[in-house]
Amino acid sequence: NKKKIEYKQVDEFTLSSIQDMIHPWMSKQGFSIKTCQHFGIGYGIHGVLNGRITFPIDAPNGQIISVSGRMPDYEKLEVPKYYIIGHSQVKNTLWNYSRIDKNPSEVFVVEGFKSVMMLYQHGYKNSVAAIGASLSMEQKNLLLKLACNITVICDNDQVGEQFGQAVYNQCHLFTNVRVIKLSDITDKPKASVDDLDFEEWKELNKEIGNDLY
Repeated sequence: NKKKIEYKQVDEFTLSSIQDMIHPWMSKQGFSIKTCQHFGIGYGIHGVLNGRITFPIDAPNGQIISVSGRMPDYEKLEVPKYYIIGHSQVKNTLWNYSRIDKNPSEVFVVEGFKSVMMLYQHGYKNSVAAIGASLSMEQKNLLLKLACNITVICDNDQVGEQFGQAVYNQCHLFTNVRVIKLSDITDKPKASVDDLDFEEWKELNKEIGNDLY
């Protein structure tokens, strides 16, 4: 028998440390206020999330089970880039899973939050992130539960392409899986979906099969 995953909501103290504010850094990254609001992006005002842009991590049922805080000037401040509360729950979910269509024909899989957000902003709403460069058994099961085609978009580095191959290896026996490599689209090292310029987006749309862009 499969053990049922129990999702635990983030405590109220953590949620109360987050302000409903869009940091200017998100705008510089190319995200609209509307996109940030859709994903519930906020800003930490005290505690371990103080000064960090917050990405609430949803369980499949929509509960916020974890929060990832991204420090805009982490290099200058010499602090970790991300700080995750509820880290142990991350591999039991896929980011944005609760918001996608219940019966999609295709789902896009990427590594990180910002890639999902940029795909959404370009019209690809059925996108999820593994929150890292690996796919757990629980995440694989969530993908296959959708019973739809899977398209993995790999970051332009070795780790990204290994991630794409791993998703393919785990899922291709059960559904149609295709892998799109950003190394075929951009020369920018380590580029993710959110790093692409207008011309590169045109190329990605062609790879996806959307010629109307």
